[in-house]
Amino acid sequence: MKILVVVALSLAATVAAGAQGRPGQVASVHHQVSANAEAQAAFDRGLLDYYAYNPEAAEHEFYTAADLDKHLAMAYWGIALSNAPNLNVDPTGDRANQAREAIAQARALESYATPEDHAFIEAAASRFSAAKADPDALLANYRDALQRIARANPNDPDAAALYAEAALYVAVGIPHRNLATMTPEERTAWRSGIALLLPMFHADLANFPKHVGLLHFYIHASQMAGSSVEAVDAARELAAFSLPPEDSHLTHMPGHTFFDVGLYNDALDVATRSVAMDFADIDCCHPGYYSAVRYYHDHNVSFELYAMMQTGRTAEAVTVARNENNDDFIARALIANQQWQDVLALPYVTGKDRTLAFARGIAYAKIGNGNLAQQALSDMPESTNPRLATVGEAMRLTLAAQIAMLAHDDTKALELLTNASADAQKTKELGAEIPAIYYYSPHLLLAELATRLGKLDVARAALQAELVASPRSKKALDALAQLGTTPR
Repeated sequence: MKILVVVALSLAATVAAGAQGRPGQVASVHHQVSANAEAQAAFDRGLLDYYAYNPEAAEHEFYTAADLDKHLAMAYWGIALSNAPNLNVDPTGDRANQAREAIAQARALESYATPEDHAFIEAAASRFSAAKADPDALLANYRDALQRIARANPNDPDAAALYAEAALYVAVGIPHRNLATMTPEERTAWRSGIALLLPMFHADLANFPKHVGLLHFYIHASQMAGSSVEAVDAARELAAFSLPPEDSHLTHMPGHTFFDVGLYNDALDVATRSVAMDFADIDCCHPGYYSAVRYYHDHNVSFELYAMMQTGRTAEAVTVARNENNDDFIARALIANQQWQDVLALPYVTGKDRTLAFARGIAYAKIGNGNLAQQALSDMPESTNPRLATVGEAMRLTLAAQIAMLAHDDTKALELLTNASADAQKTKELGAEIPAIYYYSPHLLLAELATRLGKLDVARAALQAELVASPRSKKALDALAQLGTTPR
């Protein structure tokens, strides 16, 4: 029996590759495990939720399937997988215990399972059955077991997807390795290890080009390997799907690729849809199941705001941010839209929030109050997280430069912005998925000041740095054109 991803063409519309707006394909997962139609449907929903990195919803559906079919061993296999860590969910002792209990129940029901289902259950058991074993060794065992299943079943897209997922996790490290704590050499080796998996993904996607799990994992792998340009077609394929509201993460994922290659309108499309799906999930599909929007939601909104700002929709970004009732989001959007008095009207507690302190400082500097801008600079709290500390330093230097310009000390401002630009560049190397201070770019500020001071080489270098952070940035390209420079 094979796990199959069935893609049905919508009767409403078919979306051409790269088109924005209405998705034209409905994604569904089917793995025939039960004669009970309701149990089967619940299992299929759980498997799709699993591919969408929604472990809570997946577990809920797998439990429903188990309740409806008392002999369904694969339902407990799904419960175990739902409690496994992934790239966004760290392992915990409680989740590991639940996974082991579920695998034990699956094994107890294996007499009702098909040989292929039995192989999947035993593969999962190799990951979860030993409580005190080395987690890296268990994950490698799981990967190797899935590789054997994939090789034995070359026409099974889900065997390929689950093996690719496990291979990615071994290469990445679960829990996710912190790039900010690695040496540059270690980061290079880490990316190179992930890049070795890309030919496998290419081969699998050639066979199963519409498999949502493969598309999802490939987008992650290509971005981590620094090869997002290779994944544009895959991102467009995934973006064309219509998905249940609880699976907004799948709709969101193409945005990673689109940002990396500068396709901001495409990124805005998937970001806007993913945010709307989050709210639909709360309002419609899981009443009472989640107490609030899920942990991906702020990430989805961050992508939407960045895409809006890159496409010149700063006023719309303010509306979106206010709809979220999130003061950090509102502050970023207000800065981008240059609404300085509105920034100062936001609730503020001294020393509590770095973004709000930064926003107030910029606003005070813009309206000419250097003393209060300096006070806001002093209020900015520090972080012990290396990447966030680097972002914070870029913000402090940017604000200090704004204060220096207010005092007509352009030489000092140029030095501060040069350092701010360098720190902002570091954040991508340390794992940032969207540029640091994208709403008030120190690269663009440095280019503007350097141009005014006649330091055109400095300006060009800053604009090239902006294009690394935000490929095809219209502001950077326009500024380079004015300087008579072709982007590298």
